[in-house]
Amino acid sequence: MTDQPDSAHEDEAGAQREFDRRKCVFEQDCQDFRSLNGFLWQIPVIVSTLTGGLWFGAAKIGDSSFIQASLFLLAGISNLCFIIVLWRLRGGVMEPLLEKITEYQGRPRSRGKYTMITTFTVLLISSAGLSFTAFALKMTPVLCRVIHAAG
Repeated sequence: MTDQPDSAHEDEAGAQREFDRRKCVFEQDCQDFRSLNGFLWQIPVIVSTLTGGLWFGAAKIGDSSFIQASLFLLAGISNLCFIIVLWRLRGGVMEPLLEKITEYQGRPRSRGKYTMITTFTVLLISSAGLSFTAFALKMTPVLCRVIHAAG
């Protein structure tokens, strides 16, 4: 008979340890999500600064069409790379974390609409398109000179 109270006490202590462990994991997941969400909102600012700086640099270079074209090309490639980063961070890293958080809370998870990511993607594609257009416009005279000199 003395075994049963100890066994019940051990079961209760084990359940409390499991609860405390899951609570700690939940709190850490929430902190991780908050941190990642901050990064997610910083990415558009970073890429805007990078693109603006490259465009400004291209405008200030002067007569060097090749360097200007290279800066526009780099800006366009950077914009496309950051689109991948945005989608990977939100869908590949944050989404599973959010699923774990809502599972712990015991409530159903409705899928996000990704409105913010889609909006930033459209803006980054537009910016990349402008950069690639500027690249093409700057490289056309250079290529014409190279072809003319070779012919």
